[in-house]
Amino acid sequence: MTVLRTIPDATLLAQARASDPGASAWVSANAGSGKTHVLVERVVNLLLSGVAPGKILCLTFTNAAAAQMSQRVFDRLATFARASDAELDAHLSGRFGRPPTAADRAGARRLFAEALETPGGLKIQTIHAFCAALLHQFPLEANLAARFTVLDDAASAELCDKAIDATLAEAAANPGGALARAIADILPLSADLTLLGAVRAMIRERDAFRAWLESAGGLAPAIDRLRAALGLTAADTLDGLTDEILTAPGFDPAFRRAYAEALSAGGANDRKQLDRISLCGDVSVEPAIRAEAWLDMFLTAKREPRAASGAGTKAILAALPDLGDRYAEEQARLAGLLEKARAIRSVSATAALACLADRALGHMEVEKAREGLVDYDDQIARTALLLSRSDAAQWIHYKLDRGIDHILVDEAQDTSPRQWEIVNALAGEFFAGAGARGGRTRTVFAVGDEKQSIYGFQGAAPDAFHRQHSHFEGLATAIEAAFNSVHLTLSFRSTPDVLGAVDAVFADPELQRRIASDGAATVHEPIRANEPGLVTIWPLMESVKADAPDDWTLPMDHASGSSGPLRLAERIAATIRGWLDNEARHPNGAPIRAGDILVLLRKRAPFADLVNRALKAAGVPVAGADRLTVTEHIAVEDLIALGRALLTSADDLSLACVLKSPLFGLDEEALFDLAHDRTASLTAALEEAAAHDGRLGEIAARLARWRRIARADRPFDLYATVLGADEGRRLFRARLGSEVDEVLDAFLDMALDFERSGVPTLEGFLTRVTASASELKRESDAASDAVRVMTVHGAKGLESRIVFLVDGCGAPLHSHHDPKIVPIAPAAPDTVPPLAWAPSNEYRPQAVLDVVVAGRERQEAEYARLLYVAMTRAMDQLVVCGWSPARGPHEHSWYRLVENGLAAGLVDIVGDDGETVIAREWRGIARERTASVPDETSAAPEPPAPLPAWARQPAPPPVIEAPALSPSRALPHAAVPRTGAAAGAGPAPSEPSGLSPEAARQAAMLRGTIVHRLLEVLPDIAPEERQAAARRLVSAQRGADAIDAEAIAASALRILEAPDFAAVFGPGSRAEVGLAGHLPVAGARRLVTGRVDRMIRTDGRVLIVDYKSDRPAPEGLDAVPPAYLAQLALYREILRPLEPDAEIGAALVWTDTARLMAIPDAALDAVLARLNEARTED
Repeated sequence: MTVLRTIPDATLLAQARASDPGASAWVSANAGSGKTHVLVERVVNLLLSGVAPGKILCLTFTNAAAAQMSQRVFDRLATFARASDAELDAHLSGRFGRPPTAADRAGARRLFAEALETPGGLKIQTIHAFCAALLHQFPLEANLAARFTVLDDAASAELCDKAIDATLAEAAANPGGALARAIADILPLSADLTLLGAVRAMIRERDAFRAWLESAGGLAPAIDRLRAALGLTAADTLDGLTDEILTAPGFDPAFRRAYAEALSAGGANDRKQLDRISLCGDVSVEPAIRAEAWLDMFLTAKREPRAASGAGTKAILAALPDLGDRYAEEQARLAGLLEKARAIRSVSATAALACLADRALGHMEVEKAREGLVDYDDQIARTALLLSRSDAAQWIHYKLDRGIDHILVDEAQDTSPRQWEIVNALAGEFFAGAGARGGRTRTVFAVGDEKQSIYGFQGAAPDAFHRQHSHFEGLATAIEAAFNSVHLTLSFRSTPDVLGAVDAVFADPELQRRIASDGAATVHEPIRANEPGLVTIWPLMESVKADAPDDWTLPMDHASGSSGPLRLAERIAATIRGWLDNEARHPNGAPIRAGDILVLLRKRAPFADLVNRALKAAGVPVAGADRLTVTEHIAVEDLIALGRALLTSADDLSLACVLKSPLFGLDEEALFDLAHDRTASLTAALEEAAAHDGRLGEIAARLARWRRIARADRPFDLYATVLGADEGRRLFRARLGSEVDEVLDAFLDMALDFERSGVPTLEGFLTRVTASASELKRESDAASDAVRVMTVHGAKGLESRIVFLVDGCGAPLHSHHDPKIVPIAPAAPDTVPPLAWAPSNEYRPQAVLDVVVAGRERQEAEYARLLYVAMTRAMDQLVVCGWSPARGPHEHSWYRLVENGLAAGLVDIVGDDGETVIAREWRGIARERTASVPDETSAAPEPPAPLPAWARQPAPPPVIEAPALSPSRALPHAAVPRTGAAAGAGPAPSEPSGLSPEAARQAAMLRGTIVHRLLEVLPDIAPEERQAAARRLVSAQRGADAIDAEAIAASALRILEAPDFAAVFGPGSRAEVGLAGHLPVAGARRLVTGRVDRMIRTDGRVLIVDYKSDRPAPEGLDAVPPAYLAQLALYREILRPLEPDAEIGAALVWTDTARLMAIPDAALDAVLARLNEARTED
């Protein structure tokens, strides 16, 4: 039967306040409290209240969350569209607080279509997707290419490494230069890989790095600021510090002699001290050695103060009554000098690293600008700059202010401060007062949970959640706008046992402080009040030292059967297998399925592979890793080895890997027989053996055929043949399971992507792919009825009936987690914090160490929040387990935290022998329990439908199309000689004479860029504001001072004011219209893509207009370059099937003379015929 649960009135009221479309709201929602439901309800209520879909911006944390939320919103709107009047009234009455009218029902039924058909649509997207769209809308203001490409993380890392390589090559070419000196300064304190990692770390902090350098006015002044922040001056050096160490005011020469005389009569330790003081006084010894000896007198090897007895025995202290005080004072003085030494080292190392990083960043930025590239960090940084400090910010805000009235932020606790800058800028006008808003209701909504902020490594600041709450509440209060602060504590997910265990663990005040900035205790209210649950702790698995195996055929990474992680993996697999075999049930009576089970890990290695193998060996369906590096998967490694073997017949190791792979499946014995005692390469041995061994003959023939494909065709063709027609995919699936399909598809995608970047050779592809760190992220789905193995980060937002929480019981933090680049409080207030490189303790003065320690505290807090997220994924049953490392479990490990928190309620569960404790069950909650079984959990998954017959037929060979064609490059400008001056052939009258051909070309391109942008933007601005807007746009364009930009702006304004152009820029016209289509050109089917500058659509007619800034402009049609006509002709051909009933015309606008030139159809037909002829000849 279905369990009916009554939602408390307090929760319903809280949900209603959170989803009220007339008020801003800030929602703090516990895990499982229905935050997504509230978010969806708010979007639906906004639409029902009459808000246009395009006025809503909903920002989510991941693309998966955006897709899920969009689906839920459209599902709700589809329900409205399909419902009967009575059903619809039931949906709407609670929302309206009154009986719905016929108009209400009609409006609700239209919402589904309106949300789909609205230009721009309902914006539910990640903040990165929003930033990309905004930058595409305003590329000129952001100083970006109009059609820039967004780099993924792997491509961005590859670009970074190329920039570092270029920097190192530049240093090698100039051994006496600054770069070479910087490398020489760094190498003694780091290995090559540490150097590369340090440069990468500084580049990752490039926003702060650039802000530091730019605010200081360059690299050298920036280092001066760092030096001042650490209390140093330019005169402070390590050599000078050596002299300071040896100059000890408290140990003047007379006192030293007395001290030495006293020591000479002492014991062995005193004589050691005498040797040191004698060495310090020997001026023939290097000062650095003497300084070390002086330090040894007062400090330990770790440079900590020695005990007071280090000064000497009691007799010596009695002979020199003030020795103790002098000794302590010298220890304090030396400690201060060592602190100064650490600061000097930090400045020196940071200066060298900053020199390299600055140059590498320069190479990156040049490459990005040349290729039109941005990465994810660029999107956020450029958008924040665009909305706050850009010269064109007011214009952008004006445009956006007309398009966004409601902002919703999901997972607000994981939003970084820079991302909040964007939200604040977007919502700034929302609270400027009713007059400025024109009477519109405009709201901000955020939902999150500080306790679940686990993305600090991506810049998330959990305390910002509360700061932003106060910020927006203050803005709303100032203008007396409605603002609701809502707390959702009722859990719809977990049983009381699971929630009680969470509250018991986090009752520890220290853990409370770590997961919530206010230190408040966690409070969870279960709606499943009397449903049973189960929380158990398994004993830790101990590792038993085992001898090396005698079987040489075992893999190098073979885990011993006595290792703790392997034993735990096998117990988990055996437990699940037993549940499935015995048709076990959940505590509430529902049957257990494999898809009900989630294995959660802090990190994937080494346990994820072990438990996946154990589950597969036990015959338990398993979904595979939730995230993996494509090139590290064994199937991809086999395919890479295949490519190498095909390229180089002498590569025996690669060929051996291929022969053992699922593609051929030779075992160790067969491979040994083939390779042993061979006199030539393994390839030659295989070809020789093929003559008398049928199986090896088939293998040799297949390899030979693949080698021919590799030499003649693209990498994709080779691997598509291997995996498709030659059934390689089936062979991999048989060995590795169905989850290998996603990996193979990702590999083929990489092959296709490689073709877009250059000549598609196999050698080039293998070079690219082996250097790639491309990751495959799998979206986990419990409906697949397979056990999921995931990290806690990957499981964020998911839930499962049974959760195994696995802990390796290591320390929460390691020194390698310390930040390497840290911001330091500046010496002067209100200045940008300088950065310091902190590779080790010797380079960490107190100011740096304080930042590092603060970072460790943040990581410890995130470690606790990760535990909270992990425990709250469980719906019915939580199993806490792990293995003990060699040094024993760390006292602050997850396992120990849970064990200590639940200690009072744990009961031992013994095994069949009646003695061995196999688990401890937590019974901290006692209540009346029910065992009702919800219908949705008892339903077994339906078996997959059989494949249709066509799915088993071989796919036809791929159609190789001709390369894509750009209309603007369909014909070269010189295809037909022009009479008169060529476009852009020399400087215009308004530009300087004597320009080089390249400079003239650049000037012509810049004129065209500015004119196009002005004619795109200015028509949407009120006529009286156009001149000021034109000045802003022109001044924002880099390089505009090199040409007569004012004259260009005046020309654009004349065009807009001329009566001949009224229709071009009037109603029914659109700017920058993208077109794409396949056209037959010279007998080949080609993809043609382009962008029309202006398109005017009126009844029965479409006019295509293209802007041209040639100087001088052609007087007649015969002087127009054929390339321009070909461009318009191709645009017309793309539009014909889209506008079958319309007359399609074309025209050119000569911006220099403000003249509109209509192009006859006959001229377009003629140039199209010429284009076909030219392409045929090509």
